[in-house]
This record gives sequence, C-alpha cells and structure tokens, in this order.
Amino acid sequence: MGGRLDATNVLNDSNVLVSIIAKIGYDHQAILGDTIEKITREKAGIMKPGVPCVVDGTNDPAVRSVLEEVARETQTPLAFTQPEAVTQEFPELGKIFERLNVELHQQANIACAVTALGQKNFLPPSLPLPSLFQHIPKTPRAGRLHEVSLKPLIARKQPVLLDGAHNPQSAHVLCSYVDRNLRKQPCTRGNAHGSNHNVTWVIAASQGKDTQELFSCMLKPGDNVAVVEFGPVDGMPWVRSVESAELLSVVRSGRVSMPNIARSEGFGGNIVSALTWADEISKSSGCGRSGESGPMVVAGSLYLVSDVLRLLREANNNNIDVLETS
Repeated sequence: MGGRLDATNVLNDSNVLVSIIAKIGYDHQAILGDTIEKITREKAGIMKPGVPCVVDGTNDPAVRSVLEEVARETQTPLAFTQPEAVTQEFPELGKIFERLNVELHQQANIACAVTALGQKNFLPPSLPLPSLFQHIPKTPRAGRLHEVSLKPLIARKQPVLLDGAHNPQSAHVLCSYVDRNLRKQPCTRGNAHGSNHNVTWVIAASQGKDTQELFSCMLKPGDNVAVVEFGPVDGMPWVRSVESAELLSVVRSGRVSMPNIARSEGFGGNIVSALTWADEISKSSGCGRSGESGPMVVAGSLYLVSDVLRLLREANNNNIDVLETS
C-alpha cells in the first residue's frame, strides 16, 4: 500500500537516497482512511528528515497541501514535478513521449523518476541522465496497459490487454486507453464492422471493492464479460476474490451503468476457461469474415493479472518441455 506502512520504512533514514510519491487516489480505504486527506497523510509516511521527496505535481490541490504540511513537520525537502517542466529541460524526452504515444499518467511517472535521478547528483559523470532515455521503450510495465500474446494458453492470434486497474483512478486511465486505442482500432483485413469495436472483458475484483464504481466506466453496451475469481494470494490470506456469481449479478443487474451487455458468463476460479470463452465470444465483436477476434481486456485486479501471467509462464514451460522430449 505504500506510505507509513511501507516495507521500505525498515531502512534507516541514512540508507534512503530519495523518495517518490506518485499520483494518489482512493484505494484501501479500510486501512488508509476514507478521505483523500487521510490517505495522503498515510502515503506521506515515507518522508524522512533531510531526504528529498519527489512528488507527482499533477496530484489534486488537497493532496499537495497535505504533503506540504507533512514535509514541514518532518523537515523533508519536497520537489513537485510535472511532465511539461521535465520535457522543457530535456526536449529529447518529449520527442520520445510523442513518438511512443506515452499515456499522460506514464509521462507523469517518468517525470518523477527523472527528477529523482537528478537529486543529489546520484549519477556519475560517465552516465549523464539523458543517456538513460533511450531505454524507456525497452522498459516493461507488466500488468499495466500490457499487451501480451496468450498463446499457447489459448488459441488466440491477437494480443490481449492486461491491466490491474483496481480502483477508480486506475480504472479511468484504462477506460480512456481502451476507448481511444481498442474501440476505435481498425480491422487489419477489411472493415466489416466499421472502426468501432465492442470489447470482451475478463474481470475479477477483491472483496471490499466498490465493484459498481470500479467497472462503471469500463463496461459499455454491447460489450461481453467473463467473470472469474483469482486464486489465493501467497502470504496474504486476508485478500480474497469476490465470488464470480456475486460479481456476475452486479454486471447483469445494470447497476454498473451498462444495461445492454451482450453476453456475460461466470467461471468461478477457472481462468483458462474464461479466457477461452472470451476469445470465442470476441469474434462476434471482431472483423466479421476476416476471422479476426475483437479487443479483449483482462482487468479489475492485479491478482487476476498475476494469475494470468503465471498460467502463461506455465503453459510456455510445458510447451518447451514437449519440444525438448519430442
């Protein structure tokens, strides 16, 4: 969860070079607090006297105000940063953002990292900061707007988008990306359904989440939904998945602002069956007789994304074993 309860707080202040606080939103309210001010004060628990703390300057004014207050209390040097300021200082970074069509929240995160690396002359003269920018396109962001092929787990040709969006803030980021990049994605062979696609979702959620708020911007009329449950989380027995039947009833009730869902089905903990069903159903949202499947997204929980990636690794390892013994 970060902040006051973060594991890095076992370190002595002298062992911490710099801290970073990214965009703060509503999450884990049962532990962090039920207002943005309370949550922010908890997140500010990573601040240490004399240790620079870099903050995403796109945070709400209420968040900034609390952070400034805690910084004064803890005598922490505070540095707010914005992508515009960083790209003005490093124009080559702005060109990378433009060339890669980097999402706004990712620009803000990279701006925080660049500003943090610029603190206290961390980098040696032989490694100037701009020389690191070339590695940004090579940096994986597993589970966050993560396009991946699920072969050989399922027989799908098109990539699937994995995103662990599990709170309103991350859900809106995902929705914006899906609306701009997947729903408007043209067919590669013909254009039987025009340029607008419905999306097929595979979703799960942790118990205690406001599922109506979480999925209200994701699911649109005409979309298809496979509901699953993620498995037990190692070392965290208190984290449990919402039962698929319960989440499916929310989807079908229309309480998530999408009364015209095309197809929906629950699969319990059988994630592979859910993915297989979703791929088959997505073909009705694809490019007609071209044989292409429509967009497919796995979302709602980082634990679900982790399970999918684990299953994919196991399938790939089994495939390698078969090839080696054949």
